[in-house]
Amino acid sequence: MIFRVIPFIILLHIWSLSLSGQSTVPNRKYHKIRYDDDFSFLRNDSLRKDFFDPIKFVPLSKDEVSYLSMGGEVRHQYQNYQNPEWEGTEDQDGHLLQRYMFHADFHFGRNFRLFSQVNSGISTGRTPEPRAIIDQNTFEVNQLFLEVKPFAQSGNTNLKKSNFGFRIGKMEETFGTARFIATREGQNVRRSFEGMQAFFDVRKWKVNILALNEVVSMPGAFDDFRDKDEVFAGIIASKKHDNGVTFEPYIFADFDKSYTIFFDTASQQRVSPGFRLFKKGKDNFRWNIEATGQWAKFQKKDIYAWLIAADLGYEFKKTAYRPYIGLSFSYATGDRDMKPGGVGTFDPFFPKAAFGQAIVFNPANLTQLHAEVSVLLAKNSRLTLSHDMLFRTSAYDVFYDPCFYPVIPITDKLGKLRHIGDQTKIELKYNFGRHYFMVVEYAIFPPGDFLGEMERTDVLNYFSTKSIIRF
Repeated sequence: MIFRVIPFIILLHIWSLSLSGQSTVPNRKYHKIRYDDDFSFLRNDSLRKDFFDPIKFVPLSKDEVSYLSMGGEVRHQYQNYQNPEWEGTEDQDGHLLQRYMFHADFHFGRNFRLFSQVNSGISTGRTPEPRAIIDQNTFEVNQLFLEVKPFAQSGNTNLKKSNFGFRIGKMEETFGTARFIATREGQNVRRSFEGMQAFFDVRKWKVNILALNEVVSMPGAFDDFRDKDEVFAGIIASKKHDNGVTFEPYIFADFDKSYTIFFDTASQQRVSPGFRLFKKGKDNFRWNIEATGQWAKFQKKDIYAWLIAADLGYEFKKTAYRPYIGLSFSYATGDRDMKPGGVGTFDPFFPKAAFGQAIVFNPANLTQLHAEVSVLLAKNSRLTLSHDMLFRTSAYDVFYDPCFYPVIPITDKLGKLRHIGDQTKIELKYNFGRHYFMVVEYAIFPPGDFLGEMERTDVLNYFSTKSIIRF
């Protein structure tokens, strides 16, 4: 089955390469969350030079204030795991992941907008079967929401500047470093939510308010469902100061989430206030600091948890090959003991895959040290070498997959050693113009002391090649 689609992939690649030679338009960008795309500048006929421009701006009214913008993505990824979870190879020949997305963005004047997106994620050749939630979703409406900006045409200048609006329906969301809420971009099946988002600007602050239910991905067609029992809410504010530093305080809350802790299952409510302080942009030096607390009740147990993280990076922009050096650290608390009152595992809610695709972990209860160096080999090609050291924060806890299931079964004999292992990864990314890029990745993850205690002694090897066409 894999070899049947390879000629199709090659044809797509050749076609996209021919498009990459088209002349560029300043400020044209394809975002990972496609409702952030803005092609309204194509009202100017002189800027319509790209092959896809006829579908990026389709006027729906004489004044061209109402318009339709369409686009999509085709992604193919070959993955091969040797000794996944540090034991017995199951997927000897590797497998193919395919993702197809298409969206239509209707703008009805300046006050109303209807955004829709369909998504197909297909897994072929994986043994014994595709992983739940992240590998297979044959066909689904991934996004469908109405956006209203009631004051966009207001004669009141203050109301117009407020940029007040709200969205209601099914949507993707991500904020900040995606440690709490993310699209699951790295995996084959993206994550979406149903609910409402309000946003507005006030005195240089940008504010977002969320009230959402997660949409649970299922492997078939039109079989996803909204998790009505769990409600995720949050307020995120952001203000960029004149010196380029951005302050981003937030508070998230998760209600009625079902948890299993030491074989006990119950619903709980968690509240997580925190902040992010960062600087990025055209400067060589960039940094990010984030700190979050968390409290909740699980049955009669009190939960107090927290996370702290820091990222530092420097790019030598005036040096040959423009080398970049990055260091980062994150610490998420774990359970203090195996007694009923010892619950302390941090819950990141709906995070990104923090450590790449070789080890798709939930960052709960993990301490990470990360270092990377990258160089620009050509104008559009960057080679990155990275190293991660991973530890259990608590000797009384394990670590988890994205669905918060233990990767290593919880027992009463977990041992005291905390070092899970070290991952070394090399990645080459090459951009062929705006529409097409490729990523080749290899990672090796020998088991550490804790995995040795748990009799997981095989070395994990991971290889992936990925191609993406966006339009």
